[in-house]
Amino acid sequence: REPTSSDKRGFEVAHVIVTCGIKTAELRDELFCQVIRQTTKNPSPTSLEKGWQLFCILLEAFPCTKDLENYLKNYFYSHYDQSSNQRLAQYALYSYKRLEFLCQMSQGWYKVPTVLELESAAEAPFCPPIFRGTLSEIMNAQREKHPSLNIPFAVKFLCDLIITTGGEKAEGIFRVAAKNQDMAELRVAIERGNEDKITVSDPHVPACLLKTWCKEIQEPIIPESFYYECLDDRLQINDINLILSLIHISEPTRQAEI
Repeated sequence: REPTSSDKRGFEVAHVIVTCGIKTAELRDELFCQVIRQTTKNPSPTSLEKGWQLFCILLEAFPCTKDLENYLKNYFYSHYDQSSNQRLAQYALYSYKRLEFLCQMSQGWYKVPTVLELESAAEAPFCPPIFRGTLSEIMNAQREKHPSLNIPFAVKFLCDLIITTGGEKAEGIFRVAAKNQDMAELRVAIERGNEDKITVSDPHVPACLLKTWCKEIQEPIIPESFYYECLDDRLQINDINLILSLIHISEPTRQAEI
């Protein structure tokens, strides 16, 4: 649903909190601890859900430190495993996966998300993964809406948008940065299924968003077990079908492992 005016005010306050956490790294664990406190034995269902939304919002911007990592993961997992409230369990599962992903990435500089990105983060546990998740999750989520599409919808849509906005002739198409607000608006429009309302004229916006999609996917597009085979200098361009067949063959195996 579209955020109400009251929701928007709440997200603006959350934006101030997140900005403080990004600018002052020492505050990050304290912020997570305060939200743990809010979501522990809270008798108010509304306040409890707001706390879990705040977890998602914080994890949009940064992880906790190594000192708190194991405790926070256990906190999320216990609420997913033991909660009788399915909605809260979904928040907990999303938070666990998001924290695990962030902790695997090299920690360093974090950008301040826009208010629109924070709104999207609060909805993320209940939305089909388009920009995050594993390749399997993304493909399964789009199967109903795009049953004949054999690549992620976001990839195809963004590539088409790069071309239609003149990206083939744009200088530094994958080098020049786009404005964060423009990228956030495009991303949220795609996530909410509002592709027909998109009015982008700068090809650098979809190009940068495509790079973000590649960065945020939770596992390599080419499975690690086939990485060196794909780099083999004996492979020619005509062998691309062989590479694709390897990826498809690996999928049932990966599902079985899961």
